[in-house]
Amino acid sequence: MGIWKEFLNLKWWGKAIIIIIFLGIFGTIFDSGDSSQTTPQQTAQVEKAPQPVAEAPKPKIDIMTESSCEDWLAIIGEGAKGISSEAEIRDGMKKVYEIARYSTDADIVEAATLQLAAITAGDIDAFATYSNDFGNACKAHGALN
Repeated sequence: MGIWKEFLNLKWWGKAIIIIIFLGIFGTIFDSGDSSQTTPQQTAQVEKAPQPVAEAPKPKIDIMTESSCEDWLAIIGEGAKGISSEAEIRDGMKKVYEIARYSTDADIVEAATLQLAAITAGDIDAFATYSNDFGNACKAHGALN
């Protein structure tokens, strides 16, 4: 009972401090765990800065493929506008073929050969098909983007 007697002899503020400490300990021990009545705790969230998306490396294009594809695109563009005659388009395709035949890409060489043969024979439908194949081969090799 000595502790109780000392407690009663304390000044009012001393009693208040002891009661607050006691209630804090008591509340912590017998806490029901129901967090719905407690204030939410704020936690710092660190967001990582978005990493830039690396561009896919461009495929290495041999100079003959690139040059023949660029020439082809210019010739086809002029033909589509109607400012080149069939003979001028044929001459342009011959130039494309002469460059493309030195390409290291077999599909470029084949498509250039087939489109030149088609326009030389006057087969416009075949020329359209093989010219489309040549354009797709250029795109596949990264020469036209």
